[in-house]
Amino acid sequence: MLYIITEDSNSARVFWDLVIKEYISSDNYVLVPLLKKQNGTRVGGNTTLENQVNNILPEMKSGDDLFVVFDNIGNTVNFIPGDFIILTYQKCKMAGVNFKFTSYYCFEEIYLSYIELYTMISNNKTKTIDINILKFIQDSIKNGENYFDKTRQVIMDFIDFYGKDSGKNREHFANAVLIFVTQLLV
Repeated sequence: MLYIITEDSNSARVFWDLVIKEYISSDNYVLVPLLKKQNGTRVGGNTTLENQVNNILPEMKSGDDLFVVFDNIGNTVNFIPGDFIILTYQKCKMAGVNFKFTSYYCFEEIYLSYIELYTMISNNKTKTIDINILKFIQDSIKNGENYFDKTRQVIMDFIDFYGKDSGKNREHFANAVLIFVTQLLV
Protein backbone atom coordinates (compact mmCIF):
# COMPACT_ATOMS: atom_id res chain seq x y z
CA MET A 1 0.00 0.00 0.00
CA LEU A 2 1.17 3.50 -0.82
CA TYR A 3 0.53 6.26 1.73
CA ILE A 4 0.84 9.87 0.59
CA ILE A 5 1.42 12.76 2.98
CA THR A 6 1.28 16.35 1.76
CA GLU A 7 2.17 19.55 3.49
CA ASP A 8 -0.96 21.39 2.39
CA SER A 9 -4.40 21.07 0.86
CA ASN A 10 -3.64 23.06 -2.27
CA SER A 11 -2.35 22.35 -5.75
CA ALA A 12 0.43 19.91 -4.84
CA ARG A 13 -2.00 17.68 -2.94
CA VAL A 14 -4.51 17.71 -5.80
CA PHE A 15 -1.77 17.14 -8.39
CA TRP A 16 -0.22 14.14 -6.65
CA ASP A 17 -3.62 12.63 -5.86
CA LEU A 18 -4.57 12.80 -9.55
CA VAL A 19 -1.21 11.46 -10.75
CA ILE A 20 -1.26 8.53 -8.33
CA LYS A 21 -4.93 7.83 -9.09
CA GLU A 22 -4.06 7.66 -12.80
CA TYR A 23 -1.38 5.00 -12.30
CA ILE A 24 -2.44 3.15 -9.16
CA SER A 25 -5.81 1.70 -8.28
CA SER A 26 -7.57 3.68 -5.56
CA ASP A 27 -7.59 0.47 -3.49
CA ASN A 28 -3.78 0.53 -3.40
CA TYR A 29 -3.08 4.00 -2.01
CA VAL A 30 -4.21 6.33 0.73
CA LEU A 31 -4.02 10.11 0.63
CA VAL A 32 -3.45 10.69 4.33
CA PRO A 33 -5.93 13.28 5.69
CA LEU A 34 -4.40 16.48 6.97
CA LEU A 35 -4.43 16.93 10.73
CA LYS A 36 -7.22 18.99 12.27
CA LYS A 37 -7.02 21.86 14.71
CA GLN A 38 -9.30 21.85 17.73
CA ASN A 39 -11.78 24.01 15.80
CA GLY A 40 -11.98 21.33 13.08
CA THR A 41 -10.08 23.16 10.32
CA ARG A 42 -7.35 21.30 8.48
CA VAL A 43 -3.78 22.34 9.22
CA GLY A 44 -0.83 21.96 6.90
CA GLY A 45 2.67 23.20 6.27
CA ASN A 46 6.12 21.67 6.58
CA THR A 47 5.94 21.89 10.37
CA THR A 48 3.04 19.38 10.37
CA LEU A 49 4.90 16.69 8.43
CA GLU A 50 6.55 14.99 11.39
CA ASN A 51 3.23 14.66 13.23
CA GLN A 52 1.58 13.32 10.09
CA VAL A 53 4.31 10.70 9.72
CA ASN A 54 4.08 9.74 13.41
CA ASN A 55 0.30 9.38 13.16
CA ILE A 56 0.26 7.14 10.07
CA LEU A 57 3.32 4.91 10.68
CA PRO A 58 1.56 2.69 13.26
CA GLU A 59 -1.10 1.85 10.65
CA MET A 60 1.46 0.88 8.00
CA LYS A 61 2.75 -2.61 7.36
CA SER A 62 6.23 -3.77 6.46
CA GLY A 63 6.71 -3.34 2.71
CA ASP A 64 4.34 -0.37 2.45
CA ASP A 65 5.51 2.86 0.81
CA LEU A 66 5.36 6.31 2.39
CA PHE A 67 5.54 9.20 -0.08
CA VAL A 68 5.93 12.63 1.53
CA VAL A 69 5.25 15.63 -0.69
CA PHE A 70 6.67 18.94 0.49
CA ASP A 71 8.51 22.02 -0.68
CA ASN A 72 12.18 21.50 0.08
CA ILE A 73 12.74 25.26 0.37
CA GLY A 74 15.63 25.06 2.77
CA ASN A 75 16.06 25.52 6.47
CA THR A 76 13.67 27.74 8.37
CA VAL A 77 13.31 28.56 12.05
CA ASN A 78 10.71 25.80 12.49
CA PHE A 79 11.69 23.23 9.84
CA ILE A 80 14.96 21.75 8.63
CA PRO A 81 14.27 19.49 5.63
CA GLY A 82 17.48 17.48 5.98
CA ASP A 83 16.72 16.60 9.61
CA PHE A 84 13.14 15.68 8.72
CA ILE A 85 14.30 13.41 5.89
CA ILE A 86 16.92 11.63 8.00
CA LEU A 87 14.56 11.15 10.97
CA THR A 88 11.70 9.93 8.77
CA TYR A 89 14.00 7.56 6.89
CA GLN A 90 15.13 6.06 10.22
CA LYS A 91 11.55 5.66 11.46
CA CYS A 92 10.48 4.04 8.21
CA LYS A 93 13.46 1.70 8.16
CA MET A 94 12.61 0.50 11.68
CA ALA A 95 9.02 -0.15 10.56
CA GLY A 96 10.08 -1.85 7.29
CA VAL A 97 8.42 0.93 5.30
CA ASN A 98 9.92 2.35 2.09
CA PHE A 99 10.34 6.13 2.35
CA LYS A 100 10.07 8.33 -0.72
CA PHE A 101 9.96 12.12 -0.89
CA THR A 102 9.98 14.96 -3.35
CA SER A 103 13.22 16.83 -3.83
CA TYR A 104 11.96 19.86 -5.74
CA TYR A 105 12.51 23.26 -4.22
CA CYS A 106 8.87 24.25 -4.61
CA PHE A 107 5.90 22.69 -6.34
CA GLU A 108 5.72 25.42 -9.01
CA GLU A 109 9.03 24.17 -10.40
CA ILE A 110 7.42 20.93 -11.58
CA TYR A 111 5.39 22.90 -14.09
CA LEU A 112 8.09 25.42 -14.88
CA SER A 113 10.52 22.61 -15.74
CA TYR A 114 8.12 21.14 -18.33
CA ILE A 115 10.15 21.65 -21.53
CA GLU A 116 7.15 21.77 -23.85
CA LEU A 117 5.81 24.77 -21.91
CA TYR A 118 8.42 27.04 -23.50
CA THR A 119 7.44 25.86 -26.99
CA MET A 120 3.76 26.45 -26.31
CA ILE A 121 4.42 29.95 -24.99
CA SER A 122 6.91 30.96 -27.65
CA ASN A 123 4.14 30.35 -30.20
CA ASN A 124 2.03 33.05 -28.50
CA LYS A 125 2.47 36.20 -30.57
CA THR A 126 0.81 38.46 -27.97
CA LYS A 127 3.47 38.06 -25.29
CA THR A 128 4.04 41.26 -23.35
CA ILE A 129 7.63 40.69 -22.24
CA ASP A 130 10.54 38.58 -23.33
CA ILE A 131 9.68 35.01 -22.29
CA ASN A 132 13.33 34.04 -22.04
CA ILE A 133 12.76 34.08 -18.29
CA LEU A 134 11.13 30.65 -18.66
CA LYS A 135 14.03 29.28 -20.72
CA PHE A 136 16.48 30.65 -18.13
CA ILE A 137 14.56 28.96 -15.30
CA GLN A 138 14.28 25.67 -17.18
CA ASP A 139 18.01 25.63 -17.94
CA SER A 140 18.79 26.43 -14.30
CA ILE A 141 16.54 23.65 -12.99
CA LYS A 142 18.01 21.20 -15.50
CA ASN A 143 21.52 22.11 -14.31
CA GLY A 144 20.58 22.01 -10.62
CA GLU A 145 21.24 25.73 -10.20
CA ASN A 146 19.36 28.34 -8.21
CA TYR A 147 17.88 30.69 -10.81
CA PHE A 148 16.65 33.22 -8.24
CA ASP A 149 19.65 35.53 -8.35
CA LYS A 150 18.70 39.19 -8.18
CA THR A 151 22.02 40.18 -9.73
CA ARG A 152 20.82 38.63 -13.01
CA GLN A 153 19.12 41.13 -15.30
CA VAL A 154 16.59 38.59 -16.59
CA ILE A 155 15.38 38.06 -13.02
CA MET A 156 15.15 41.75 -12.20
CA ASP A 157 13.38 42.51 -15.49
CA PHE A 158 10.66 40.03 -14.60
CA ILE A 159 10.34 41.30 -11.02
CA ASP A 160 10.05 44.87 -12.32
CA PHE A 161 7.45 43.80 -14.90
CA TYR A 162 5.34 41.56 -12.65
CA GLY A 163 5.62 43.41 -9.35
CA LYS A 164 3.57 42.22 -6.40
CA ASP A 165 5.68 39.96 -4.18
CA SER A 166 7.54 38.24 -7.04
CA GLY A 167 10.88 39.46 -5.69
CA LYS A 168 10.28 38.29 -2.11
CA ASN A 169 11.92 34.87 -2.46
CA ARG A 170 12.45 32.01 -4.90
CA GLU A 171 9.08 30.37 -4.23
CA HIS A 172 7.13 33.60 -4.73
CA PHE A 173 9.15 34.29 -7.87
CA ALA A 174 8.42 30.81 -9.27
CA ASN A 175 4.73 31.26 -8.50
CA ALA A 176 4.65 34.64 -10.29
CA VAL A 177 6.38 33.21 -13.38
CA LEU A 178 4.01 30.23 -13.39
CA ILE A 179 0.97 32.52 -13.22
CA PHE A 180 2.40 34.69 -15.97
CA VAL A 181 3.24 31.88 -18.39
CA THR A 182 -0.06 30.10 -17.69
CA GLN A 183 -1.94 33.26 -18.67
CA LEU A 184 -0.02 33.29 -21.95
CA LEU A 185 -1.46 29.90 -22.82
CA VAL A 186 -5.04 31.18 -23.07
